[in-house]
Amino acid sequence: MSLADLVSAGIRPPGSRSFAVLPGPGEQTVLASAGHDGMIRLWDAVPGLLARKPDTGETHQVTALAVLAGPDGKTMLASATYTSTIQLWDAATGRPTGQLRTGHKSWITALAVLPGPDGMTLLASASGTCPRMLDI
Repeated sequence: MSLADLVSAGIRPPGSRSFAVLPGPGEQTVLASAGHDGMIRLWDAVPGLLARKPDTGETHQVTALAVLAGPDGKTMLASATYTSTIQLWDAATGRPTGQLRTGHKSWITALAVLPGPDGMTLLASASGTCPRMLDI
């Protein structure tokens, strides 16, 4: 399912600038959205309704989101802010599970996940700099 499909299904996340699609229970597709208010919202993609109250939130506006598998196989979200830190979240519970410091001097503009033989690597790119690789 593409982001265009989700928008045409009526999902209009308020103030969102970052999106990620993750697997939900069963065959459900879930859209994570975040933006200016720092809240990460999970949406049930088919009816376009909130799948869970926005109980996860950053203290700063979210600039990038990524979905990854945690070391225990659980689905996790990574959120970045203009403070150049990355917060890891348990996607099922909305609870924070850890924080990563990127060393970037400016705000993070993009996150990408690279699966590897020894686990996951998170790429964090900031304005005007080379991406940094962070092992998960």
